[in-house]
Amino acid sequence: MSINVIYTVGELPDTVNYVQVVSLGADRLELRAAGQMIAEVYRCGDDWAIDIKTPTARNLPRFILDDRREAIDALHQIGALYLDLRTAVQS
Repeated sequence: MSINVIYTVGELPDTVNYVQVVSLGADRLELRAAGQMIAEVYRCGDDWAIDIKTPTARNLPRFILDDRREAIDALHQIGALYLDLRTAVQS
Protein backbone atom coordinates (compact mmCIF):
# COMPACT_ATOMS: atom_id res chain seq x y z
CA MET A 1 0.00 0.00 0.00
CA SER A 2 1.45 3.37 -0.97
CA ILE A 3 1.23 6.57 1.05
CA ASN A 4 0.18 9.79 -0.66
CA VAL A 5 1.00 13.01 1.26
CA ILE A 6 -1.93 15.43 0.99
CA TYR A 7 -0.59 18.28 3.16
CA THR A 8 2.66 18.97 4.92
CA VAL A 9 1.46 21.14 7.80
CA GLY A 10 4.94 22.23 8.86
CA GLU A 11 8.32 21.13 10.13
CA LEU A 12 9.30 20.76 13.75
CA PRO A 13 12.43 22.77 14.64
CA ASP A 14 15.89 21.24 15.13
CA THR A 15 14.94 18.02 13.37
CA VAL A 16 13.55 16.97 10.05
CA ASN A 17 10.24 15.75 11.44
CA TYR A 18 7.21 16.67 9.41
CA VAL A 19 3.59 17.02 10.44
CA GLN A 20 1.69 15.54 7.51
CA VAL A 21 -1.77 14.45 6.42
CA VAL A 22 -1.31 11.21 4.49
CA SER A 23 -3.65 8.96 2.53
CA LEU A 24 -3.48 5.21 3.08
CA GLY A 25 -5.97 4.33 0.37
CA ALA A 26 -9.43 5.53 -0.54
CA ASP A 27 -10.96 4.92 2.91
CA ARG A 28 -8.21 5.85 5.40
CA LEU A 29 -6.22 8.99 6.24
CA GLU A 30 -3.71 9.74 9.00
CA LEU A 31 -2.15 12.79 10.60
CA ARG A 32 1.47 11.96 11.36
CA ALA A 33 4.08 13.86 13.34
CA ALA A 34 7.67 12.68 13.31
CA GLY A 35 6.52 9.41 11.78
CA GLN A 36 3.96 8.69 14.53
CA MET A 37 0.20 8.73 14.01
CA ILE A 38 -1.56 11.38 16.10
CA ALA A 39 -4.98 11.09 14.44
CA GLU A 40 -6.66 8.80 11.95
CA VAL A 41 -9.72 9.09 9.76
CA TYR A 42 -11.62 6.17 8.36
CA ARG A 43 -14.79 5.68 6.41
CA CYS A 44 -17.77 4.74 8.56
CA GLY A 45 -20.66 3.96 6.21
CA ASP A 46 -21.37 7.16 4.28
CA ASP A 47 -19.54 9.30 6.87
CA TRP A 48 -15.94 9.73 7.98
CA ALA A 49 -14.81 9.31 11.61
CA ILE A 50 -11.77 11.10 13.09
CA ASP A 51 -10.04 9.44 16.02
CA ILE A 52 -7.37 11.51 17.81
CA LYS A 53 -4.66 9.38 19.41
CA THR A 54 -3.10 10.61 22.64
CA PRO A 55 -1.57 8.63 25.51
CA THR A 56 -2.92 11.05 28.13
CA ALA A 57 -6.56 11.19 26.98
CA ARG A 58 -7.39 7.68 25.84
CA ASN A 59 -11.16 8.06 25.61
CA LEU A 60 -11.54 11.11 23.39
CA PRO A 61 -14.78 11.07 21.39
CA ARG A 62 -14.62 10.56 17.64
CA PHE A 63 -15.71 13.32 15.29
CA ILE A 64 -18.03 12.43 12.41
CA LEU A 65 -17.75 14.35 9.14
CA ASP A 66 -19.71 14.21 5.90
CA ASP A 67 -16.99 13.58 3.34
CA ARG A 68 -13.30 13.01 2.64
CA ARG A 69 -12.66 16.69 1.88
CA GLU A 70 -13.94 17.73 5.32
CA ALA A 71 -11.87 14.97 6.93
CA ILE A 72 -8.70 16.19 5.20
CA ASP A 73 -9.46 19.77 6.27
CA ALA A 74 -10.03 18.67 9.89
CA LEU A 75 -6.73 16.75 9.98
CA HIS A 76 -4.97 19.78 8.50
CA GLN A 77 -6.38 22.03 11.25
CA ILE A 78 -5.50 19.54 14.01
CA GLY A 79 -1.99 19.31 12.54
CA ALA A 80 -1.61 23.10 12.49
CA LEU A 81 -2.67 23.27 16.15
CA TYR A 82 -0.25 20.47 17.03
CA LEU A 83 2.59 22.24 15.22
CA ASP A 84 1.81 25.54 16.97
CA LEU A 85 1.78 23.87 20.37
CA ARG A 86 5.07 22.09 19.70
CA THR A 87 6.79 25.23 18.45
CA ALA A 88 5.10 27.65 20.91
CA VAL A 89 3.82 29.79 18.04
CA GLN A 90 0.31 31.12 17.63
CA SER A 91 -1.24 31.16 14.17
